[in-house]
Amino acid sequence: MISNNAIEIKIEDGVVLGIFLDGASIDFNVAKDCIRIRLLLQDKKIMPLLLDIRNLKELSKPARDLLASSEGLKAISAGALLTDKSFFLHTLGSIFFRLSKPKIPHKMFHDRKQAIAWLKKFKK
Repeated sequence: MISNNAIEIKIEDGVVLGIFLDGASIDFNVAKDCIRIRLLLQDKKIMPLLLDIRNLKELSKPARDLLASSEGLKAISAGALLTDKSFFLHTLGSIFFRLSKPKIPHKMFHDRKQAIAWLKKFKK
């Protein structure tokens, strides 16, 4: 496991799990550091990513753009967002996918087990 002041990242059964810490506010620099530590943990292995955004407070447009870019998606085979059923997080996830258009398979889930089952199809 590895972490910074915004996210905790670990690998379970070939799936990268990123869990934003409570009240996390992600700007460009924080997003860049999240990518850096994820890549360090992955050690050049291509894996699917589950990003738990249930504790996320704010995601800036520059951070969103970086996370959906080729730099942000490096070594990621597919991505899933885990949200709760709140209007805010569902809208945030929908906006992220609609505007950023990640160039990998991507989907939003409310259930962690369903998300991981879907992501396992993209393990290398």
